[in-house]
Amino acid sequence: MKHELLLTAGTTLVHADPHDILLGIGMYMDNKDVCHQEKWNGENILGQVLTEIRDEFLSKILVISVINYCHNY
Repeated sequence: MKHELLLTAGTTLVHADPHDILLGIGMYMDNKDVCHQEKWNGENILGQVLTEIRDEFLSKILVISVINYCHNY
């Protein structure tokens, strides 16, 4: 799952479930308003948590890359 999360860098992750207004956005993925966060019917807590986890992974990768780069010079 980590690899799949890293592939989503730069995107907003959503849980597209029309029946879940707490963890999801409260609409199907094919809804015309899915790309307009202000029109979501739900909180998207699951998407927010996954986005935070992904960003944490990315920040650690960046720090490791910088450390490794600096040790080579």
